[in-house]
Amino acid sequence: MADQQLIDAALRPADGARFANPNGKATWWIIGVLSTILLSAGTAWLHAVQTGEDALQSLQRNQAERIAVLEHEISEVHDRLQRIEQKLDRVLNRP
Repeated sequence: MADQQLIDAALRPADGARFANPNGKATWWIIGVLSTILLSAGTAWLHAVQTGEDALQSLQRNQAERIAVLEHEISEVHDRLQRIEQKLDRVLNRP
């Protein structure tokens, strides 16, 4: 019992004043501020991810267009080579 009285006396403020946190208002205020900060940081991070994704999609579209153009050019070169080979065959097969 004496030990409990010593503990109570050590925890009690010296001047007998009450703690400055009635009903946990300061605790809820701190939780509110931290929640706001975390939500803001999360929103900023999601915005950065979305911006990066948009940039990648744009780059992908540009690359797809370039590939389509190159495939068309390859097809044209292939057709031209076929015509050249046919001409060479005709020239070589002449009597």
